[in-house]
Amino acid sequence: MPPIQHWSDDIWVAQLQADQMCLTDELTQLVNSLKDSEHLPHVVIDLSKVDHLVSSHLSQLLQVRKETITRDRKLRLSHPNNQLWAIFLTTGLDKVFTFSENVSTALAGLQIES
Repeated sequence: MPPIQHWSDDIWVAQLQADQMCLTDELTQLVNSLKDSEHLPHVVIDLSKVDHLVSSHLSQLLQVRKETITRDRKLRLSHPNNQLWAIFLTTGLDKVFTFSENVSTALAGLQIES
């Protein structure tokens, strides 16, 4: 399954993998795709398969957030496990990002808000 799915013209879903090297590459691809996009979509990042994040991944997530905010779009992080949630709480990023229980909930919320 590709890491970035164009769920609709207005929403992309990035399904990230657990492998740290793949995760770095997938986030880099997402950031570059967003920067290159003429019409920036709303973005849902599925964290359900991710079991750990390092500081560089958090930085990449913040880059995605910056791209979406700059172009008046929304970002949702979905399905963080307890370990990831602890990282977001410890770093204070739980107040920076918007979270959804799962991808379906994130998609529904974005469709209602749009």
